[in-house]
Amino acid sequence: MGAVTDLVAVPSHLLTEAWPEVGPFLESMASNSDGKFLASDYAKAVVARDMQLWAALKDGVPTGVALTEILNYPRQTVGRFVGANGKGAGESAAHIEVIERWAKINKVARMEIICAPGWEFHLRKFGYKRTHVLVEKAL
Repeated sequence: MGAVTDLVAVPSHLLTEAWPEVGPFLESMASNSDGKFLASDYAKAVVARDMQLWAALKDGVPTGVALTEILNYPRQTVGRFVGANGKGAGESAAHIEVIERWAKINKVARMEIICAPGWEFHLRKFGYKRTHVLVEKAL
């Protein structure tokens, strides 16, 4: 089952123009980062091309965003799905196939996703499996 929305890459040079529509999603994502990020941190990373911004569009209106990054491990290039914010996890998960196509074009060998437990269910149908568990503690 495909997504009802379309997922498009937001070019870094268009971030300022897109900010009124995508900024609130990034602010919400940052508010759930336990103090690791502000929305402006995400914006700086996108402008520096360290992260890629994706927008889910329904009838041309953003319904959510996702962030990715490419990591160069010593033996593999890995695409990391940094996070997402918007409406409908199940529908949003279907967009992973768009990101995977982009990743393959960029010679990414595998994708990794750090996500909330509820996302694991939606990602299984796209071939993702749990390989690690992230455990955190604020100090």
